[in-house]
Amino acid sequence: MHRYRVFILAASVFAMGAAEAHAGSLLRALAGRAAVRAGAGAVGSAAGAASGAVSKTYGPDVLTVDQLTACVRSAADLDKNSDQIDTRSADFDAKVGEIKARKAKLEERSGKVDNSSKKAVALYNAEVQTTNKLIKAVKIDQQRFNEDVKTHNGRIEEYNGRCAKRYYADDMEVAKQRSNVLF
Repeated sequence: MHRYRVFILAASVFAMGAAEAHAGSLLRALAGRAAVRAGAGAVGSAAGAASGAVSKTYGPDVLTVDQLTACVRSAADLDKNSDQIDTRSADFDAKVGEIKARKAKLEERSGKVDNSSKKAVALYNAEVQTTNKLIKAVKIDQQRFNEDVKTHNGRIEEYNGRCAKRYYADDMEVAKQRSNVLF
């Protein structure tokens, strides 16, 4: 009687959650930021007040309508990408759960495999190989996912550098119309 060897390749899966990728709605944050009051400390505000018109001053910390429109579009795009990352993260978590269940099942069965049966060992080893292929595929997906999260976080940092500024409330209304983005 031949005894066949049962093998399990050990593999671990590390997941990076999407919490790093999605910290909330950028559009809501942008729309909720405090606006600059026209004429308050603006150059020429006394003259504007005398004529009934209010002047606006756009410095390095105040977004123009064009900049604000670009920020609204960027925020909408980043929010959409964040939602996709959240969906991928949930799918990834499900795959990790499947792997853990498969590994637990294999570990439970490993001591019960009839090592004197070539067929029983082959069936068990085939299940091990299938699980190991799944682990390998999930690790590849994980690497891609982590790179996508890293890229997304970089885009958010760039967005924050450009858009984390003040703006005039009426400029936001114009930017909303120009951007064709629903809030």
